[in-house]
Amino acid sequence: MTAFASAEVFSDPQILTDKQQWKIAGLLDSPKAVSWLNKGMNANNGVPSEVEAIQIISFNFNKGAKEAIKSLTPVPFDKIGVISAYAELALANGQKDGGILIVDNPGQKDKVQAFWVSAQKISGFLKTRESLQTGGQPLPNYRHADFADAEVQNCAAQSFLVRPVGPENYAYQRWVRCSNPDEQKSILTPKSLVPEEY
Repeated sequence: MTAFASAEVFSDPQILTDKQQWKIAGLLDSPKAVSWLNKGMNANNGVPSEVEAIQIISFNFNKGAKEAIKSLTPVPFDKIGVISAYAELALANGQKDGGILIVDNPGQKDKVQAFWVSAQKISGFLKTRESLQTGGQPLPNYRHADFADAEVQNCAAQSFLVRPVGPENYAYQRWVRCSNPDEQKSILTPKSLVPEEY
């Protein structure tokens, strides 16, 4: 049986129990984080346009997800001083962009850097990875997936990284499901996975 690209559903208990980590992570949707992202645009930090606001979707990642996409990130997830979350950016051009927000704080305020890895980039990487794992097996004609749609890409990235949707049963299943409006809504509900008590 062919092994498909999937992330096992499991949240890191250390993040769930460490309230200090949650307090620090609260910086990720603050005006400071917006400023860090905008300042880093000249250094090609992955931000597509000026950022107006950040909404955090989840601080927790499915087991194995970070390891699977580590080649996409400019700094290691496990580097001391690095905090990350799946988020949605509200851009000055009126568009929204899903992806991973990474803040690297080496301990000096003037050296804090923020990076963005877009859902488009993540989805493309996962699609290529899945193609390699399935020997280039194409999507069957009786299934539909809109790989180029931004909302589908965001849904596919979330389903791999932070949503509890489990493993795939056939090639490109996450994109097929995310291309169906009803299934996409089901996958992305609730909008945010951040506990209200934090």
